Order: sequence, then structure tokens, then C-alpha cells
Amino acid sequence: GRRTRATKSRHRSLQSTKQGRKCCQLRAASILHRCASLLDYKMASLQHLHAQSADYANAADRSDIVETLAAAWSRRGAPRMAKDAPDEDALGGARAALGEVESSSLKAARARANAWETLGKGMFVCRSALKLAALDAAFRFKKDGFVDACAAPGGFCQYLSAKGSRGAALSLVGCNTDGKGARWEAPADDRVVVVEGDVYEKGRRDALVDAAPPSVMLCLGDGAHDSSSGAPDQDAAIARLALAELAVAVACLSEKGDFVVKLFLPLRCAATVALVHVASRLFDTISLAKPVTSRASSGEVYLVGRGFGALSEAERGGVVRALDAAVADTTPVDRELPQTVARTLDFLAGARRLFVREQLNACTNVAALAAGLPGTNGEKVDAEAYERAWGLAPGSLGKRRRPFVVGLAGPSGSGKSTLAGRLAAALDGRVVHEERSWFKASAAPSYAFRDPISEAPCHVDWSLAKAAVRDAIAAPGPVVVVENYLLLAPDGGGRHLEPEVDVVLLLDGHGASSRLREKCRERRVARNLERPEAEKTALRTYYDEHVFPAYQKYTRG
Repeated sequence: GRRTRATKSRHRSLQSTKQGRKCCQLRAASILHRCASLLDYKMASLQHLHAQSADYANAADRSDIVETLAAAWSRRGAPRMAKDAPDEDALGGARAALGEVESSSLKAARARANAWETLGKGMFVCRSALKLAALDAAFRFKKDGFVDACAAPGGFCQYLSAKGSRGAALSLVGCNTDGKGARWEAPADDRVVVVEGDVYEKGRRDALVDAAPPSVMLCLGDGAHDSSSGAPDQDAAIARLALAELAVAVACLSEKGDFVVKLFLPLRCAATVALVHVASRLFDTISLAKPVTSRASSGEVYLVGRGFGALSEAERGGVVRALDAAVADTTPVDRELPQTVARTLDFLAGARRLFVREQLNACTNVAALAAGLPGTNGEKVDAEAYERAWGLAPGSLGKRRRPFVVGLAGPSGSGKSTLAGRLAAALDGRVVHEERSWFKASAAPSYAFRDPISEAPCHVDWSLAKAAVRDAIAAPGPVVVVENYLLLAPDGGGRHLEPEVDVVLLLDGHGASSRLREKCRERRVARNLERPEAEKTALRTYYDEHVFPAYQKYTRG
């Protein structure tokens, strides 16, 4: 009987323990679930857009597309409503007042008014990348393949590549009628094919379409130019560029793909109306949106088209030809837009009213803050929450101390690599070593051929070197060490890296003696002691005749 009672007691105790464990597991699971729910709620409650218009669906009939584009440069745009005049006139006055504010005061006031300014540009080459991040969080774009019709300096492409997308981009090199093109600054990326050229030229648009992935689910147009900045009617100044970007989208988008293009207020010129109307015919829905990372005081808005319609090859070709014609000839015409744009005009009137009020409030607030008057400061932004919401690496948003960049120069064999490694290890930094991949194929180094070209600055692709340095600077860490034997070369050499490097240390001094030359030469030879003696002799001769003289030549200045 005692054994039975003891067994039952142990059984109850074991059962109690199991129940306790199960209860703890359930409680832990419940806590984790609640934490996850709170995190999901916080992520969902993050603001991604300053404002967004209502969705507009107008794709039932495409028969008026060509007629609409033929009147794109009509002298008559959207009429100005009497009830909108007070806000629009006040906005014009507020913009003019901001134009008189000293630049540093204006920048500080904008940062105070819009808390998202503190997010900076993150790990990207420009702030535009975070505009796309905010739009993507709001709209959840399809990103299986992309085309960027006006891409430099490359922020949109960087963001999409970080998301695993592949695509093609067009970047203006030099100048066109609107001014000088932005330089391509994004690091080299095998996910992105960069095509050089002017988006106004049909041949370059065709080249971009040819370079696009087989399936394009997202087409982007973030183009702008100097002549549009500060213009009273920015939409008219940017309209031709937007039409060219739409032409690329129609030529390459796959069915159900998405389109994003930058426009500007007041959304009234005929070309802007025509573009929006044509987009409404081509996509299931369109809307206008302003991401939080776009300055609230600017007139910048983005037209977002969702669900590109199924077009026959003949239909697609006809629309592209009509867009090409509108881009090629911007001569004003007396022809009016067709009556079928009436619904689009109503859509634009509502959107214009919304965004004009948003911009007016923002401009008034910035002007007040810049003048030291009472204004509204933006609430603090949780950078970590936005990193999670936008799928960015931890620490990539918000203010971050730029690492100190040390350059090491000196002749081959002077110990640059060794010292760079020791400095980085001691200071918890990273090293950017001179890479063979930076060398141009036409100038591959070879001491056996006695070819001195490999020691000259012209054999290095400095854009690759600069991209490598910028990648290292963008990563977390207090110090970056850059070592390159041409780092102090004047024109055509390491001066390309000068803006990125804080200080350059020259190993063993300048105007070195024959004793130093012999020491460095023997270190160079000792790297591969298994070489035959004939090769070692050839290397010593090459070093004395070309390598060391090049060091002496290219460290001057």
C-alpha cells in the first residue's frame, strides 16, 4: 500500500512538473506572440507617406491614348479653379520667401521640420534610395526585374540590388539641353547593367530596353534637372523627361508590372495631364504619393501605376511611337486635349488640392523655424524601426560617425599591406587593398615583358577603386585603411581618391636612396622565393628600371 501511494505521489508530482513545464512553455509562447504582435503593430503604424491621393481606375478604354499624346504640348492645360487660387497663391509666396532664406538656415529649418531628414541617405549614394524604400513599404512593388530610366547617381538601383533584384539603368554622361548629368556613383554591381546616354534620344531608350531583364516588373523614373529647380511651374519643366520615362516603361514592362515616376506640382500643364491620363489607361490603378523621405516643403510627388495592362505588340508599338513623337517635338500646339480626359482632370484637381495644402503648411512651418518664430518641430524618428520595416542592415540609418580614412603610399615592397593590416587590427577597422581587378585589361602588369605601362596611373580604373573605398566607408567601423602605391600620383592617379581619404602616410619618405630601393626590391622578390633564378633576375631588373622610378615620379606633387 505504501509503495502504491508513493508511486501515485511520484506520478502526481511528475504530472505536476509536466503541467508546469507546459504552462511555462505556453506562457513563454504567449509572451513571444505578444511581443511579435507589438512589433508588427509598431511596424504597421510607421508612417511611410506624407500624403497619398485616392486610387484612380480608368483603364476600360485605350482608344484615346494616341490622340491625347498628340495634344501633349497644347497651350491649354488644366484650368485653375477659383476655390484653389488662395492656397496656390499663398504657396507661391511661401516658396518665394524660402528662396530668400540663407542656405544653412534653410537646411537647418528643413531638418527640424521634417524629422525623417535625420535618416540621412543610409548606406546608399543618395537620399533618393530612401524615397523608394518608403514607397516600396507603402505599395509593396513587384521587384523581380527592374529598369531605371534616369538612374544616376544610382540610389534606386542600389536599393533594388540590395533586395536581390536585377535590372538595367540609363545614366546621362556629359550634358544635354537641360544641363549636366549627375555622375554615376553607385559601386560596380553585377546585378545592374548601366547604359550610358540621354533618355531624350530614342536610340538610347531602345538600348536600355535591350539591356533589360527578360521580365520587367518595375520601371522607375526619378529624373530631374537644374532648369526645373525653382521654376514657377515645375511640372511643365519636367514633363518632357517624364514622358520619356513613360516611353521606356511602355516598351519594357511585363504584364501586371508597376511604374514609378517623379512629377512636380502644380500638375497643371497639358503634358502632365496627358501623361497621367495615358498612365490611367495603361495601368489597373494609379495614385499620387509623397514619401516621408521627400522634403515636405518641395513640390515633388510620385505617380505610381499598379498592374500594367496586357497589350498586343501592335498596341504597345503604337503607344511607344506616340510617346516617342511627344518627346521628340515639344513645339506648343493649339490643339486641345480630348474630352475624355475630364475624369483625369477631376482626379488631378483633388490630388493637387491635397498636395498644395501639404506643401503650403510645410513651407510656412520651415519659414517660421528659419526666422526663429514659433513653429512645429518634427517628432523623433525611430531609425531602427525603419531599418526593420524597410529591410535595411542594422545601423544603416540615422546619424553615423564617418570613419577616419588613412591612406598608405610607398614603393612596392615598402610594407604597405603589412602596416595596413596591423593598423586595422589595432583600431578595429577595415582595409581596402589594391586589387588586380582594378587594373585595365589592356595594361595587365608583366615584368617579363619589360612593360612600364603597368606602373602608371592610367592602367588603374579609379572608379572601381573609389567604389571600393566608399563601400568600406559605408560599413560600420571607426577606421578605414587604404593602401595603394599610386595613392599620391598627381593628375590621372590617386588624386581621384583624395576626397575620400583624410590623411596619406608615405612610407620611407620621398626621394628615396638606393639603399631603400634595394631593400624594397628584395622584399618584392622574396614574396615568391620558389621562382627560378632567371625570373628573379628579370624581376630585379624590372624593379630597378621601372617600378622604383615610377614610385619616384608619381609621388611628386
